[in-house]
Amino acid sequence: MTHQEIDARSLEYHRLAVERIEGDPELLGKAFALLDHWDKVAPHESRQEWREILSKPWEEARRIILEDSDEGQRVRQSSPLPCLLTKEEREGIAEVFWDMAECRRQAG
Repeated sequence: MTHQEIDARSLEYHRLAVERIEGDPELLGKAFALLDHWDKVAPHESRQEWREILSKPWEEARRIILEDSDEGQRVRQSSPLPCLLTKEEREGIAEVFWDMAECRRQAG
């Protein structure tokens, strides 16, 4: 899979996570709990960046999360949001991108 395909897959994870949060805003609490857990295991400055993003008014946070740019891609690399999805949801998105990559290879 190319970097571009990986970034597109990540954006799809985040689009679905945003949709889930909009349906159940309490999921933001799970995202904060994940950040806390990860900091206990392996502290990293990106955790604070995500706390700041998720503390913003939702429309602003949503814009940052779904920004289709190099900065958006950078931010999504350390995101807790895909962990809010079920295993089946993550696998379904991943499968679509693996299939696309396989078709591209076969078309070669």
